[in-house]
This record gives sequence, structure tokens and C-alpha cells, in this order.
Amino acid sequence: MSDRLRFTLTFCGVAFLVLASCSGVSTTTLTDPVVVAFAADVVGVPDRGLDPSVVAIGNARGEVCSGVLLASDVVLTARRCVTRDPSLDTCLPSELSVSPAADPSSLHVYTGVPTPSSIWVSTGAAVLTSNDNLVCGADIALVVLEWPVDGIVPALVSGSGVPAGEYVRTVGLGLGSSAATVDTELLREHVPVLDVSVSEFAVGESTCIAMPGSVAFDEVTGEVVGVLSRWGSLCGGTGQFDVFTRTDAFYGLVQDALAWAPALAVGGLDGGGPTRDAGRAHDAGRAKKPPTDVGAACESVTDCATGLCVTAESSQYCSRTCAPDDPCPTDFKCVIAQGGMSVCVTS
Repeated sequence: MSDRLRFTLTFCGVAFLVLASCSGVSTTTLTDPVVVAFAADVVGVPDRGLDPSVVAIGNARGEVCSGVLLASDVVLTARRCVTRDPSLDTCLPSELSVSPAADPSSLHVYTGVPTPSSIWVSTGAAVLTSNDNLVCGADIALVVLEWPVDGIVPALVSGSGVPAGEYVRTVGLGLGSSAATVDTELLREHVPVLDVSVSEFAVGESTCIAMPGSVAFDEVTGEVVGVLSRWGSLCGGTGQFDVFTRTDAFYGLVQDALAWAPALAVGGLDGGGPTRDAGRAHDAGRAKKPPTDVGAACESVTDCATGLCVTAESSQYCSRTCAPDDPCPTDFKCVIAQGGMSVCVTS
């Protein structure tokens, strides 16, 4: 391997060394050169409705976090979003480093970016968290809802996680730039997984200023592999990274939430509410191919979730990089563009 790029990341005071390598790329060459417009500091574009299972959660502190529906009545999010006192939710090793869970009824779920006039679609009925007393490494929570959110296909959670060197797509509320003042549901595609610990993984900066609970989907399977816990301080700065809590490390907690109070499946939490999912099995065969904006028309790099827009054979569209161990999506091929970058173009 050559051209090694060295990163030093910190997970709650523990340093991890990451080596990202670039190897020779076997590609084809087109008659006309492919022109690439690329910006490494494009950190999130509007999701445009590609991921309806990603929702927003408002709490009593007036904060809004991201989350994802795993069932019509179960939302996965970051633990720090659903606690009473955020000042205690730190990475410091202390018995008081995690605040108790908030009153579930104070948690409201929205299916779009909340505005002052938005109406929430459900409220919390129970909150499940890890019994670990540190947020960092266990920054995950599941909110069982008072009534289901209908009309949205829930996401599936991976039971095996994502290894270093693979890629994720991240979706969640955030600011598209350091100058932005209004939250948007932002998408970032083909984000490399830089390092993996027992309960967390770090990726290259996914969005500029994201809300905790933003979701990392496995780029290949479309399954949920992480929820955003914390991030670097700059937008588009050199060496920035985001840290996600691994959902596979808490797969048992996810199963507990999906199977919450099966006896209440008929009567609801209060004995007279709506029918609950009660852990109904979600067939992995229902999972759709992960959405992508590769191939979508673009005028500039800011239109593309990878920050890469190509001009090839009189067409201009979003693309991404490629390599022998990182093949292009179906109906695309890997070519060497003008300047030497290997990118995906339509077959």
C-alpha cells in the first residue's frame, strides 16, 4: 500500500491510530476526458426526502435531535437527546456523567424539520438506555412511542456493524455551513469509516454542524449501523471527524425496544391506546436498495452528497470516487478522469 494518510482520533481520551490507504486503481478510459469538480469540504446537502425513516425529536429543553424509526412506534436516537440535564452528559469518567432519562411524554417526534408551526406526530411513552454510566461509548437510546407513526417504512438495524475501510451514508438534522442559521435534513454519501472501537466508530466529517442522533446507514445494505454522538469543531476543517455509537454493540437493547411490553399489543400502553408493533419481526427482504444521488444532475459540487460532480460524454451529474476494493454502483463504471482521479461514470 502507498500514500498512507495518518489520522489520530480520540474516543473519550483514548487515542486510536487510523491508516487510510490509496492503492492502484484498475479502470477504463473514455474517448473524451471526464472532467471532475470536487470539494472535500462539502459537508452535507439537503436529503430531498430520500430517507423518510429519519425523524426529528424535540425535548423539554427546546433542543431538536435526529432519530430513525425502527418500527412505527420505536425511534432510535442519541442518549444525550433524551436526558434531563445535558450538563452531566460528558465523556468524563464519573458516576454522574449521565443524567437520568427525561419524562418520556416531554419527547415529541416530527416527521420533517420542525418549525414553530410544526405539529408533532407522536410523543414518548418509555425510554430505554444502556446501564453504562458513561455517555461516550453508550450514547444511544430508544424511545417507545405512545402511538405509531403511520405511512413510513421503518429502517432495519445491522446486527454486525461496519468495519474500518467501508463506507456509510449519513442523514440527520444539521446546518449546511458555518454561516447557516436554519436546520436542514442533510445527506452525506460515501463517507469513509476511519476507525472502529468496541462501541463506537469514527468517520470523515459527515455534516457541518449536525444534531446528535443523526443516522449512519451501511452504504451497501442500507441498514442502520450508528447514531451520531459527537463531532469535530470546524466545518470543512482539516482532519475533522464525527463519532457514531455502534448500534450492533447495543443490538440487545434494540431488540428489547422492538419487543417492548408484548402484552400491550392489543390495548396500548394505557390499556386503551392504539395497537403496538410489539416486536413484530421486520423481514430483511423488505429492505430497499440504499438510495443515492450518484447520477443525479448537478450544476456544482454543492449539489452532490459526495461533493463530486463530473462532466462526461456531454452530461453533468453527481458521482463519487472508486477503487478495486470500492466498486461503482450498478450501471456505473470506474474511469480515470482528467487530473488522475478515479470516478464513477454511467456505463
